[in-house]
Amino acid sequence: MVFFHVAQAQIGAPVYHTHYALVRGRTRRTGARGVSVTGEQMWDLLDVAGKVRARQAVERERERVVVEAEAADNVIQRWKRRA
Repeated sequence: MVFFHVAQAQIGAPVYHTHYALVRGRTRRTGARGVSVTGEQMWDLLDVAGKVRARQAVERERERVVVEAEAADNVIQRWKRRA
């Protein structure tokens, strides 16, 4: 994996100290079994995973609130129909 100076300036030094990386870039075949990657952006994979988990938790909570509101609304509507 290669990062040229422009990409290195965007990424920042702390990311290079991670053991797990998420990389966006371009791949190129370098032979029968070889591939090279020219990196454009790099993130710490553990940080990204934590942010994804947090966003999913927020989305699940929003969905739970909507479902509970719909359930309460359905009970009220059914009660009115019976009356």
